[in-house]
Amino acid sequence: MYHLLLFLHMLSAAILLGTILGVAFFMIRATATRSSTRVAHIAGSVLSVDIYLTFPALVVLPVTGVLLSRVAGFAMTDGWLMLSSVLFAVVVAFWIPLTLFLLRMRELAEDTRDARKPISAGFLKFYRLWWLFGVPAFFFTLLIMWLMILKPEF
Repeated sequence: MYHLLLFLHMLSAAILLGTILGVAFFMIRATATRSSTRVAHIAGSVLSVDIYLTFPALVVLPVTGVLLSRVAGFAMTDGWLMLSSVLFAVVVAFWIPLTLFLLRMRELAEDTRDARKPISAGFLKFYRLWWLFGVPAFFFTLLIMWLMILKPEF
């Protein structure tokens, strides 16, 4: 049972980190073109990635994490595990507005696409907010992975 849980946990963590990096890569590339057509298409695609990959990973990770800690004999009060749990809650708290920002960015890009204009200042405002929330979420995800691997005592 332990190895199955560990596999599912690691797979979900890889999916989470991969989708964060993939979404960022494609949004950066699309936004750099200033093409509302390209941005609208990519934003729609990355929203699908969030719905079909990121969201399930965010659900599976805490479930497998709690089960793994029980099977492996870790206490949820261990410092590294408590900090990981808090950071995970922060990542989820950041992910919700990130997804809403992305939804709004797609809508704004579709509006300017339909008007045959480049991306708007409104889009760029949400793009900056998306970065403001996305960068910490990414680094918190890396920190959680570091904590999971090293399990430092504190």
